Amino acid sequence: MKKTLLPFILLSSLMIISCVSTNQNKDDGTTQGKTPVQSVEKEKPNVSAIHNQLPEGEVELLDGFEEGNFWQAGSLSVEKKENDRSLDADLSEEWASEGMASLEMKFASLSPMEEAYFFCEGLLDSNWEGASYFVADFNNTLSKSLTLYVATKGKKSGEWSLTEEVTLGVGENTNVMFDLKNSITDENGTALPELAESNAIGQAYIVVKGKAPAGSLMADNIRLIR
Repeated sequence: MKKTLLPFILLSSLMIISCVSTNQNKDDGTTQGKTPVQSVEKEKPNVSAIHNQLPEGEVELLDGFEEGNFWQAGSLSVEKKENDRSLDADLSEEWASEGMASLEMKFASLSPMEEAYFFCEGLLDSNWEGASYFVADFNNTLSKSLTLYVATKGKKSGEWSLTEEVTLGVGENTNVMFDLKNSITDENGTALPELAESNAIGQAYIVVKGKAPAGSLMADNIRLIR
């Protein structure tokens, strides 16, 4: 009886070792054949340039850049300065949607978390109460689409109000509208019912945000629609 069982036990052991070895080889082969998944940041698809019809309402010119430049690069807020990639804001006669001049806003390359601020604190009208839209014409000189928003700061409170973002196409974009009554947030993303201190705007900002190469954005014919 013992002689009969011994060959059977040895044969079973050899078969088990062979199976384990085969499975290990298969696992190694499968692992070696896999390609590691790379984390690749997707580029934003380019969008078409904007050419809007003006909505109904009273049109008020805030700045046409024919009387000089009252805009600056940067932010007056200390907490924004480290994140700021703006370089310069000056008049240019290379492009204008109306008249002879526009504002050229230059910025360094931006990472997804960085922004470039351009502001004016000498507004022709600081009372934006009742205004529905901030409207401007832009010339995006980059070869890629560009995202921006408008922000305001109350003259007394210093509270920020941010509009919803708008993405410009390459080249000239006309009557680009930023809604001043809907989807307004503070600097922390909390929804606001309206612009903070809309009757006493101390500073208005045009803010470029998101991943973008170094370049410039031109603006002209800045208006309010009431």
